[in-house]
Amino acid sequence: MTRSKTPAVSAEVELVKPELAEEWLGKNQTNRTVRERVVAAYARDMAAGHWRLSGEAVKFAASGRLLDGQHRLQAVIRAQAQVWMLVVRGLADDTQQVMDSGAARSAGDALRLIGESNYASLAAGARFALQIESGNVTSHIDRVTHLEIINFIEQNVDLKYAVDLAASWRTTIDVPMSVLTVSIWKLYRVSPEECLSFFTRLSNKNDLHPGSPILALLNRLIEVRRNNRRLERPDYLSLIFRAWNVQRSAKSISSLPIAVRGGSVDIPNPK
Repeated sequence: MTRSKTPAVSAEVELVKPELAEEWLGKNQTNRTVRERVVAAYARDMAAGHWRLSGEAVKFAASGRLLDGQHRLQAVIRAQAQVWMLVVRGLADDTQQVMDSGAARSAGDALRLIGESNYASLAAGARFALQIESGNVTSHIDRVTHLEIINFIEQNVDLKYAVDLAASWRTTIDVPMSVLTVSIWKLYRVSPEECLSFFTRLSNKNDLHPGSPILALLNRLIEVRRNNRRLERPDYLSLIFRAWNVQRSAKSISSLPIAVRGGSVDIPNPK
């Protein structure tokens, strides 16, 4: 049996500056089409000083051709940052065919690795909360990075409690888990006691009289399920917040219309 020749591959950590990134991108010939959301997300992490040396490498073929790393290099230029990166050189040109073929690690996976419980729901809730906090509820342009999600949770630890409460009601309140989590998180900050009462009554379907905003919300959710209507997460959030505001104002309503989709979704501030 003949042994294949060991390739002369080298790996070292290098400080990548915008000028060097531009030079390396000039050696890019057949990489994937640049994904704007990925570049923007990486650039935000770099500009904020959150970028970490993870072992993921910028890769070059023995011919000098750039095989992998164009999104990271584009981000360095956009952020005008200097970041440390692992750089691998000397690979065969055809190794590009098998790059990125493994399963991508999700934000939930990242949270699981640092010991968080309900990690998948926590990641989804944090991602939606970030979208709500940014005021960008109807657009999916920005790609939220794992580090942005982790940092947001560290700065809003009460989101973990909201996830635990949402998990206890997920089978009895017919809204997406991420919406339920963010709703509890936001309303609990307004009034912990009334928040628990609101969702407990919505879950148990008890103590709901005609004119009750919670009953109007429940009937709307039942109607959505019965008719297989497709609502976006902002629509659900709008329904919950509007029912909450009416409940807090001690007023009565007979029905709760679904927000009309037009430019932006009407999501009132919970009071």
